[in-house]
Amino acid sequence: MVILQNNNKNRVYSLYKRLIFMGPLTGEVNGQNLVTQKILEQFEDLGVDLRVVDTSSSPKFLSYFAKLCCHFKACAVVLSFPGDIYLSLNSNKGLWLSLIVATVGKFRGKKVGVHHHSFAHVRQKSLAMSLLVKVISGKGFHIVLGGAMSRGLKKLYPDATNIFVLNNAIVVPCEYTQISQADNSVLRIGHLSNLSIEKGCAEVVKASIAAKLAGYNVRLNLAGPVGDSKTMDQINKARHVLKGDLEVWGPVYGQDKKSFFEAIDIFHFPSAYKNEAEPLVVLESLASGVAVAATDIGCIAEDIGNGAGVIVRNDAKGLEDFVDFLALYQKDKALYKTRSRARFFELLEDSHQQFLSVNNFYFFPEKNISH
Repeated sequence: MVILQNNNKNRVYSLYKRLIFMGPLTGEVNGQNLVTQKILEQFEDLGVDLRVVDTSSSPKFLSYFAKLCCHFKACAVVLSFPGDIYLSLNSNKGLWLSLIVATVGKFRGKKVGVHHHSFAHVRQKSLAMSLLVKVISGKGFHIVLGGAMSRGLKKLYPDATNIFVLNNAIVVPCEYTQISQADNSVLRIGHLSNLSIEKGCAEVVKASIAAKLAGYNVRLNLAGPVGDSKTMDQINKARHVLKGDLEVWGPVYGQDKKSFFEAIDIFHFPSAYKNEAEPLVVLESLASGVAVAATDIGCIAEDIGNGAGVIVRNDAKGLEDFVDFLALYQKDKALYKTRSRARFFELLEDSHQQFLSVNNFYFFPEKNISH
């Protein structure tokens, strides 16, 4: 665990704006880490005097012990330093560790804001989350990723109050909005994730093969590390059927990732992952002018909105939905590209305003909206 402190001396603002900021900032690159880092930068830009606690843990073979140590050290920071708390919530069993930190914060009389990054405890009631909601009730609050998460939280945990929506669009680099795709007769399908069955890789392969058999000129682009042998079997099946119309990119970062979005027209993401909330790859697709075909899981449906793509069913009929969408997309590719990027800019504007509302609730609770 790393403890850092931001010494922002150029703003009087920071003299009375103190915050203990806790979340994963190093280690494995994933959506939660990237979002946590961006939120940290936003608070820094506003001149907040920060005590930062990195709750990432490593190495893997000591991950549970290291995670426990991180959170006990986080409790020590809560007991020792002034300021309210921003806590990037763990998922699944890790919620118990978040509960411990929140309880210590409440004992110290601090305002505790918890940022939800997993949909698992919103989809199915969790004892740890039930207790956490009760602990921070009062002046504490919840940061969620979209309306679906807000509604789910209220339904399962009626005691949850002060819920703020803060979507992840603010995390997507602005250069993605400058990406353009070359026009051609091929429908270029893309899927980027930790390639696995639960993330939908097998369904992507089946859908692309179905589209090929239906007479569509498709090319499938798969990017990301392969997670298991079953997924590799599906990729080998795609190689056998699609032959030259399959490109396997492997893990992509930086410029390679932007090149991936330049190489696709439709992003196919039929995920069934239990923690799926608001995947950055969907927002990156929209920013890149790429239409999205995805399952209605987490906050994806509201991110796509009306016209930036299609929701496909999470069963065998999802293949039909996807193939039917190809016909619509072919009729007006330019329209879908325009709609996708426009939807991203809507989400980005919302995200900026939403963050200011969160900031106001921490430091200026008398303000209901940002100024």
